[in-house]
Amino acid sequence: MKTTTPNSEICLQNDLSSPLDADGYVLLAPFGQHSKTRDALVNGKVVTQRFLQILDNASADELLNRKDSSFRNLRGARVGLAVYAGRTTAHPDTKEYAPETIARFGNKQAMGVLDDIRKSARGIEGHITLIPEGAAAVVNDGCKFPSVFWRVMPTGETRDGQMVVHPFQLLSVGLTPFPNMRGVDSLANSTQSSGLPYDDPAAMSKSQAATTFNGLVEQHQRENGSDMVKSWAAVRAGHPALHQAMLISSDDVPRRNAPEPLMDPLPTPIPSPDNLTKLGLARDSSFEEYATAFRANGNKSEPRDSKKVFDALAQRAKAKKGLEQEAADAVTASRHPALASDMGIKIVPVTEQTGHPNPFLVRR
Repeated sequence: MKTTTPNSEICLQNDLSSPLDADGYVLLAPFGQHSKTRDALVNGKVVTQRFLQILDNASADELLNRKDSSFRNLRGARVGLAVYAGRTTAHPDTKEYAPETIARFGNKQAMGVLDDIRKSARGIEGHITLIPEGAAAVVNDGCKFPSVFWRVMPTGETRDGQMVVHPFQLLSVGLTPFPNMRGVDSLANSTQSSGLPYDDPAAMSKSQAATTFNGLVEQHQRENGSDMVKSWAAVRAGHPALHQAMLISSDDVPRRNAPEPLMDPLPTPIPSPDNLTKLGLARDSSFEEYATAFRANGNKSEPRDSKKVFDALAQRAKAKKGLEQEAADAVTASRHPALASDMGIKIVPVTEQTGHPNPFLVRR
């Protein structure tokens, strides 16, 4: 049994839920052991961290003991914890409390407030009050599953490669359409046999279909540890009607929250020679030409040099992940959008696709 350094708090997002009871309380976190994986930037390197969160009686008591620090009173009024919409991979508070986490962050769209927590035989329950916009998101957007965001403390123990941690302070709650745990019920008073936030893909708008499709891709990644391309292909094969609705459905109904792209299309810096060295490309025949052009042009590259490096990166992804060439190009373009832009490759949201077989790569 390995040990890790204890007493260094971490903030983690979780999706653990069950239906509201008669008092309006929902199970935020059941007793037991819950695995959690995240990618984080540690000492300048991206590492995958695996946690085993244990919620036992002692941890639940600690959460309740810190109740006063979580909930405040202001001139007689109860100040609760925010409940946010959680349509993206990361909880909206992750960027503030755990900036080392690598994920696609969401906007802080308020949906309501968590004004009380309690311990029951099931675990930690919370009382959630939704504002009208929050209720609409539950009904229309499928944001039905509570996702707790809390501080955890490592115990110093490691089990099966997972760092054992105990939660000790609740920070906020998100509502998401796609919980990490299977078999849970939702805040809504209905169960959908399709397993999707919407019952009938044929009745969805393009925005609804894309939101559902993207969420299923992210869920598949979490559950199977696969990359974006393989998860996209698996969801497309498993939900052909949903994929078709995403491509052809009408979007004439205005949507307040448009679906986000699968990959972030915002420009990032052209990869520097130093970064390419870390990727093991310094031995590639195109590297010296690229490095020379990079430095000669004020840390900019020429399109012909970018193509050589892009092709080298794509070949590396193809060999390492066993991908087809188009999939390797897609992965490379999504990771190096500025480099792809130099070559005239455009990365677009999945909702802009018109039957193209690749999820986020379009050549111009």
